[in-house]
Amino acid sequence: MRENIKMFKTWYKLAKPHKGYWIYQFITVAIPSVCLLSEAMFAAKVTTSLADSNYNMAIICTSLVLFFMFLRALSWDLNYRNTVPLVGISYKNIQSQIFEKIIKGKEKNFSMHSKEKLINIFHSEVYDVAKFSDTICNKFRYLFQIVLTIGYVFGINVPVGFLLIIVVMVNYFITDRINNSISKANKKVKETIDDEFLVFSEIIDSKYMLEDLNITKKMKDKYRKSNENFLKAKHELTVKTSYLDNYFFLFCRIVIYVGTLFLVFLLSHDLVTLTVYFVIVSYLTDSVTNSIDFLSILKELKNAYVATNRVNIILNFDLKEELPIGNLNKDDIEGEIDFVNVSYQPTKEDVGLTEIKNINFHIPNNKTVLFKGTRSSGKRTIFYLMRRVIAPDNGVCYIDKINIMDFNKKVYRTNINYIVTKPYFYDGTVYSNLKLVCNNKEKIIDTLKRVTLFDDIIKKGGLETKIKDLSLRESYLLSFARMLLMNSEILVLYEFPSYLSNKDEELIKKVLKTFKGKKTIIIFSANDTCKEIADKVYNIEKGEIK
Repeated sequence: MRENIKMFKTWYKLAKPHKGYWIYQFITVAIPSVCLLSEAMFAAKVTTSLADSNYNMAIICTSLVLFFMFLRALSWDLNYRNTVPLVGISYKNIQSQIFEKIIKGKEKNFSMHSKEKLINIFHSEVYDVAKFSDTICNKFRYLFQIVLTIGYVFGINVPVGFLLIIVVMVNYFITDRINNSISKANKKVKETIDDEFLVFSEIIDSKYMLEDLNITKKMKDKYRKSNENFLKAKHELTVKTSYLDNYFFLFCRIVIYVGTLFLVFLLSHDLVTLTVYFVIVSYLTDSVTNSIDFLSILKELKNAYVATNRVNIILNFDLKEELPIGNLNKDDIEGEIDFVNVSYQPTKEDVGLTEIKNINFHIPNNKTVLFKGTRSSGKRTIFYLMRRVIAPDNGVCYIDKINIMDFNKKVYRTNINYIVTKPYFYDGTVYSNLKLVCNNKEKIIDTLKRVTLFDDIIKKGGLETKIKDLSLRESYLLSFARMLLMNSEILVLYEFPSYLSNKDEELIKKVLKTFKGKKTIIIFSANDTCKEIADKVYNIEKGEIK
């Protein structure tokens, strides 16, 4: 019992169901329980009235049975309608928390858990946690019916009333033990599903390399092993569930049989009448059945507890420290950039970043500058500092003599724009993505023509071409077009991706030349590709400018 209370508290702390909707849901399941009992009572009264030739009372009782049936149907309709807001509030609240944790979580969180596992949690577990609040209400009606039934039976025969209480208690202890084993099996199933997701993702990511590395058979064996583990866990869950659905059901039939024999004994000794016998036998069966249905909440609780713990994997992520972003709303930026005595020592979580030591440089506004350096030279660290992804340990980064950390987010994002080798787009069309930064359709078309992308997308479907239908090259050129459409004062280009042709690179450099003297352009590269368009070149070696 104590363990189940702990599970409930853990679930409640996460789900936080809306109290108003939850109380309403309890009421809409309690009313049908009362109606169901009332229907049985008045239906029995109809039979008694007809036996006594009291036809008026029989008609009244029949009408009351119909009334309670209508009231029961109405209550269930209201219950169904209330389920969506009840579950939805918890669901949206949890998903909002997950979004914040994913966006702001430290990188170490994602190295500890595969993306596939996190996706599985997001897809399966959150709704299970939210839905349990409705499940509790539905199971509550069985408890309510049990209490009403036992109370009614106590009024007829006290020994039988005590018998029903004992049956319910025995059922609780047995089902709790069975459901504990079911819960463990269910947890194992979810873990094997995580593993299957991971292996399947590995196959997709490496399908073109499997033959070259001669590991196709190994990957196939790994895939089959994950399948076998899932089926084994599923089999164990099925066996455990069979104990509850079959053997425990048989046990309850035996309990009803023994209870019936006890009632026959009472009847044979004139301790109950035949009428009372028929009534109590009916309620004995209902009580046992209702106790089974109610105690199935233990299985649902343990499943919800497993889901809760899996969701908490994400919600317990450590968050990155918030950078001290200011509120300066100065929007007339000219584009002058200065790094003064800037140093940064990466932490273990700063994957791909290199230490930079006391860097100083000055970029006048509307000049083009190339930062040249090999891998791990410090280019990415400077790039991240310019983007305000990280803040310097020492020194200050300035734009127009103002600390870049002082600008508010909107001003900074509209005045400095960048393009990376793996650009990101929203799922949708070319036009829907570009429309986010520019509402002028003619300007969008002109820009696409400028980067020689318009003819390619016309062949595929024009502006309504799906992003997923673009090649890597086309996606990069689209990202370049988006950067131009944003009309920022500072343009930053981080490396040319390997999938671009020499012709593509020359095109990009040609377009950038048209902005010389008009915008501040910063290029990060491992070679001299853009040297001819740069006003100045900074060579970076081992975190220092040479």
